[in-house]
Amino acid sequence: MDWVIMRISHLRFVFSSAVLFWFVNTSLLGNTLSWKSLGPDGVVPVALAEHPVDPNVLWVSSWQGGVFKSTDRGQSWVSCTRGLPVGDFSDYYGQLSIGPKSPYPVFVTVLTYPLWKPVPSVRVWRSLDSGNTWHPLTEGGTQGGTLTPDPHDSLRLYLTRTPSGFYPGTASSLDVTGDGGETWKSIYETEAGLLTVYPHPSRPGLLFMVKHAATSDWLLRSRDGGEKWATIRSFPVPVSGVAFDQSDPDRLYLGSSAGLYVSENTGVIWSPPANQPGNGSISGIHVRRDGSLLAQAGGLYKSSDRGESWCALPAEPEEVREIFPSRHDPRVILATSKARILRTDDEGAQWRTIDRGINTHRIIELAVDALNPGRVYALADWPNRIALAGPRWWGPLLFRSDDYGKSWTRVPCPEGRAFTHLRVDPGHSRSVYLASTENTLWRSTDEGTTWKELQTGIAGLAIVDLLVDPFSKNLLIASPKGIYRSTDRGETWSKTADLALEHLTFVKGSTVIGGSHDGAYKSVDEGKSWNKVWSGLVRAIAVDPQDPSTAYAASESVFKTTDGGQTWHPVSLGAAFFNTLAVSGDLVIAGAINGVLISHDAGATWEPSSEGLEPALITALAVDRNKPAAVYLGTVANGLYSLVSKPEDRFTFPVLAESDQTSTGLALANAQGSPVTFELTAHAWDGSAWRSVPDPDHRALEGFEQLALTGGELFDLTPSSSASGGGWFQMETTADLAPVFVLVGNNQADGSCPVSRLSRTLYFTRIYQGKSAFKGAEAVTTLHIVNPNDRPLDVQASLIGSGGDDLAPARSYRIESQGAFSANIGTMFGTDLVVQNGIVRVDVRSHDGLPGISGFELIVLPEAKTSVALTAHASLILDSAYSAQLSAVPGAMTNLKLVNVTNQNRTVRLEATDDEGRPLAPPVVLDIPAGTSIERDVSELFAFGTEPTVGSLKLTPDGAGLLGDVLFGDFVHLERASALLLETMLSSRMVFAQVANGMGYYSGLAVFNPGQLPADVTVQVFTPEGKRTGETSLKLAPGGRVSRLLTEIVPATAGQVGGYMIVESNQPIVAQELFANEKLLAAVPASVRR
Repeated sequence: MDWVIMRISHLRFVFSSAVLFWFVNTSLLGNTLSWKSLGPDGVVPVALAEHPVDPNVLWVSSWQGGVFKSTDRGQSWVSCTRGLPVGDFSDYYGQLSIGPKSPYPVFVTVLTYPLWKPVPSVRVWRSLDSGNTWHPLTEGGTQGGTLTPDPHDSLRLYLTRTPSGFYPGTASSLDVTGDGGETWKSIYETEAGLLTVYPHPSRPGLLFMVKHAATSDWLLRSRDGGEKWATIRSFPVPVSGVAFDQSDPDRLYLGSSAGLYVSENTGVIWSPPANQPGNGSISGIHVRRDGSLLAQAGGLYKSSDRGESWCALPAEPEEVREIFPSRHDPRVILATSKARILRTDDEGAQWRTIDRGINTHRIIELAVDALNPGRVYALADWPNRIALAGPRWWGPLLFRSDDYGKSWTRVPCPEGRAFTHLRVDPGHSRSVYLASTENTLWRSTDEGTTWKELQTGIAGLAIVDLLVDPFSKNLLIASPKGIYRSTDRGETWSKTADLALEHLTFVKGSTVIGGSHDGAYKSVDEGKSWNKVWSGLVRAIAVDPQDPSTAYAASESVFKTTDGGQTWHPVSLGAAFFNTLAVSGDLVIAGAINGVLISHDAGATWEPSSEGLEPALITALAVDRNKPAAVYLGTVANGLYSLVSKPEDRFTFPVLAESDQTSTGLALANAQGSPVTFELTAHAWDGSAWRSVPDPDHRALEGFEQLALTGGELFDLTPSSSASGGGWFQMETTADLAPVFVLVGNNQADGSCPVSRLSRTLYFTRIYQGKSAFKGAEAVTTLHIVNPNDRPLDVQASLIGSGGDDLAPARSYRIESQGAFSANIGTMFGTDLVVQNGIVRVDVRSHDGLPGISGFELIVLPEAKTSVALTAHASLILDSAYSAQLSAVPGAMTNLKLVNVTNQNRTVRLEATDDEGRPLAPPVVLDIPAGTSIERDVSELFAFGTEPTVGSLKLTPDGAGLLGDVLFGDFVHLERASALLLETMLSSRMVFAQVANGMGYYSGLAVFNPGQLPADVTVQVFTPEGKRTGETSLKLAPGGRVSRLLTEIVPATAGQVGGYMIVESNQPIVAQELFANEKLLAAVPASVRR
């Protein structure tokens, strides 16, 4: 009998205890791996702005990296991307500006240009809380140009648009808003010219505008805020800017490629001064606070007499694109370059880079040098006209590291080329190749110092892939019209096939594998002839550097060959989101649309691997064949990372208490034969150490043993000690341990699973607060957030409604080193607040490379004396998600919560199946708009009716970006409630660290096989001393499940309190355990999973 139904019929006369248990199971997902940022340092600055009042505050918009803020004059920066689209190929950041008066609104333009749309669109975003949160203001079917605030009105803003492209002579318009961007209207349109507007700083309503036409630039003027315009004159050369004199409002300056022009009568008459700065071609003109002028004219020049004479300032740094004189201090000049933000405090005598904390390189390709250990190259792409909202191209950047990515050196590369492929010749230690879609191929034989363009003879065709034979001098080029081959390192070429392939990869011997939109192809003669291997779109191919005969390919499934490409077989499903692969033995890494997945078992099962990664599309993966543990990852907006294996596994337990009402307990299971050592460290909320004996506490656990201790036994605590005030503790170990954390109190219970890996963004998805907040009953939700790092962290908490709206202003908190934060929603956001279906997002605002935080929430229903605990979400559903238990039984219902944390709409398919894998109801498809959430009972979703229904649940979204959990319980009497995160990883071995079948308690087990093959499952139960209590074999049909009391599965466990359980399967499965008595219910996932 299903344990849900069994529990209802036996509770009254079997169980009578009243104890509070919060089981906090800290999961360890295989080997503990994380990602470490490698840089290279730098940013693609698009716009730089200084705060109107506070000289310490600076803002910068980065091409695809979002918005950053500094509060210490550029010494350090933090990302301000809450609510902004970041990490995709489609979104590009443009102009940024700040309103002149409180609350000093910050505006930024974001241009969206999906590959499937012929014309991009622009949206203006606004922040009213110094970048903590952002809100979209407007969206139009046009591209955006300049964004200019009115110096007299913080709510007035000017935006230029163009529908077709940023080229002189194109049609464009000028829009204005007077309400901070809520509504806009067009005040000027032209069919022939890009527009740039310049509001007068001391005369409200007076505007100047430059129209950049095809053959000349025109200057226009408006005296009524842009309602009417008059043309003043034309200039036969490009105009670079207009500036206003500080002491004389009628005096204006205009920079152009023909030099400086001055007007004494508000722009009516213009004439050049007697002396011109520099080379006479002005790319920027500025008036500083002290009235002096700064001009960029082949260098940086200063005039202290209103342009009559000029003196050269110390040479500005190489590649400076634009300067920004400080509005607060005339000695300070800020500047943006190709890859840097620069600052001088002495008028250019000394410049320094100020981009610490910013790493937004868009990595296109990675290449490891097989002949030089530790050497790796990285190719970064750079803005084009569309991305930057202006007619400029900055070209690519090439970096090289000789110490496994610890430090980087800029390598010269040909300018003005859109390079897309980077290769290192495995047979020539100093040879590097660069190829582009513009049909250009370049080779360097001196590690990038000099370059030679090679003549491919493939006129007019793009190069879509380049392959260098590791065993000879041969090269292969893939183009839309065929495969081309060179036997002399690119000097001459000949066509070998008419196939249009990419993802070219050498496997064993002379065999080459390539993919296309219709399948995978193989050549056994170095690309001369080809045979089709299988059909289907090929997204990525990777060869194991330790064994070149082994390769993987991502198609609709992941295919594997172990014989050099002779035969292939699928090893796992669900590869639809993979776009790049890397292999190192049994470790297979896949870059997905919005994250990374890792397989420890040669592709059979996959798990998310996001610790240390900022959200971004993964663009490249590479493995060093000389050091297979060196795995490199490139992203679209956050530079490079390397995969690191943490020497210790760290588990964070969010609460430690010892009082007359509450006690803490810990159960550990060592489900392996060898002894395991571990350390326990306790901390108060403020980070101070807790205990009366030396800390940390070093302990050992023998093979197959279980340990169960109270908080008082662990840390020598008593109800009268400082522990009664609250705190947290952590465990570090060098091997797999299965821990369960328990809080013992009065009549309340639930289980939770805080993952051991930390995150810089947490989502608390079950927020109920106030009268009638949860199923008509009063609820109080408390958040616990732990900072286990050795430095303080600043976090921001945002309360969000189901429709994606902010229910209260965001709150900022500082969590001390080794400290924690604990507060209920009323205390955090307002005592009168009532929240029935909300979420809280917590962002680490300043991390300085630290991995992040962990947390869990506790929902207390005071009237029903029931509690629900749930771990904060730190990862997204990438492919599918599961719940081994689904119930629609009186007294035991299931409620589903799904949150779409992306800026794109998502669709998810729900399937409910019975014990044999048969549908319980037709599948349900839900549409979840961007930024919103849904919360529904499954009986309502599937229209089960009144008949008791039990089974399993599978969810399949159409893309990444969903969070989900399930809530079990009696929703009528509000008793015995419990919650679990949806499972996103299938496992073949799981350990459950506690067994309770006596003293009024019972345990249950639900096992679900979502695969397409039958699963043979073994359940073993052990005593605390490591002796096997019993063992049972189960057979699960495809899509089937087993859900029973543990005494039904392993009868010998009757009366056993203490010990642990191991569940093993020959197919990937999911499972969950249940603890209950008459008063409590706690659902617990596995402690250790493989």
